[in-house]
Amino acid sequence: MKDKPRRSSPRGTAPRIFVTPAFESPGKLLHDAHLRLSAGFGRALREAGHQLPIDAWAVLNLLWEQDNLPQFEIAARIGRDRHQTSRLIDSLDQAGLVSRRSVPEDRRIKRVVLTSRGRAARSTLGRLATRYLEDTFTGVSQRDYDGFIRCLQHIVGGPKPNNEPKETP
Repeated sequence: MKDKPRRSSPRGTAPRIFVTPAFESPGKLLHDAHLRLSAGFGRALREAGHQLPIDAWAVLNLLWEQDNLPQFEIAARIGRDRHQTSRLIDSLDQAGLVSRRSVPEDRRIKRVVLTSRGRAARSTLGRLATRYLEDTFTGVSQRDYDGFIRCLQHIVGGPKPNNEPKETP
């Protein structure tokens, strides 16, 4: 038997939410989707001849958007501790995609910079990621996909799409 839905939210409108069986739980579904997307994309990378840890993808994506970041900032922005981040950057360095540079003012700080190979990998790996995601989301309408992304952004507190209409009070 399902519990009664929450009638209101302290922040305004909220969907009607019921306690659900595990196979319908948002947390469980997000977890399973993350595992499946990570494993599937990792397999696609390997099949295309790229021997990158799947978690290194977050580092590359970040550097493609903003190169030359301090290692500690990369760790904070991808949600990993400094040791995990260091190992991911090591794997990217060994693959020739990034290099570390000391900061003259403070030698303890290492900046991570894309190499020419790392910059060039953006188009190849980007096409691979796009193809993988298109295959994964086959059968999902653009409207549903956009709503899914907005929902995930809401959950993680990320930015809202620029084309979304502004709410009026």
